[in-house]
Amino acid sequence: MSTGIAIFGMSGFAREVADIVRACGIGTIRFILRDDESAPPGTAATPESEVASLAAAGYRFAIGIGEPRLRRAIARRYPDLPWAQLVHPCASFGDEAILHNVPGLIVAAGVRMTNGIRLGPHSLFNLNATVGHDCEIGACAAVMPGVNVSGNVRLGEGAYIGTGASILHGGNEGKLEIGDWAVVGAGAVVTRPVAAGATVVGVPAREIGERKAPPA
Repeated sequence: MSTGIAIFGMSGFAREVADIVRACGIGTIRFILRDDESAPPGTAATPESEVASLAAAGYRFAIGIGEPRLRRAIARRYPDLPWAQLVHPCASFGDEAILHNVPGLIVAAGVRMTNGIRLGPHSLFNLNATVGHDCEIGACAAVMPGVNVSGNVRLGEGAYIGTGASILHGGNEGKLEIGDWAVVGAGAVVTRPVAAGATVVGVPAREIGERKAPPA
């Protein structure tokens, strides 16, 4: 039995992750801060230099940071930690959603997933997002509140889908691809593939820039 959950970060999203932990019936929560950060008074926080001690004490770990690059950096810094899979009890899933043994997965309240879905490690799904059938979600992908991902879509590693965006259905020829480290802006409607590293916005979504992938 785990002692509790230790959450990297202490932003608003980290506190939302703590809410998921409590909803799962896990009462012991600690926040992990950088060694040069100070915790607010009365907060159960631990400096990052003591991560090994928390692991030895039986804690599991979660990343309370939404930005995919930072999520991947932390996951790679600590590959051997016991990463928790946190799924809010108010989320719902079809029979073929692949939820078992997905380290670092975070699923918030109100998320709806259907069937045939595969989820990558350290992916996150924020409040009231929906994911349709036969989707593949890459490692560290971040799906923000109110996003609608239609069926037969692939989100690449580190893809960031902004609040309220919609990604339309893939066709018979294959999945609609959102490339690795691509960014879909809030409220955008994606009707065709998005290249790796591209940033798209608008209705329908159009490319406005690109960003380099983080080092391999």
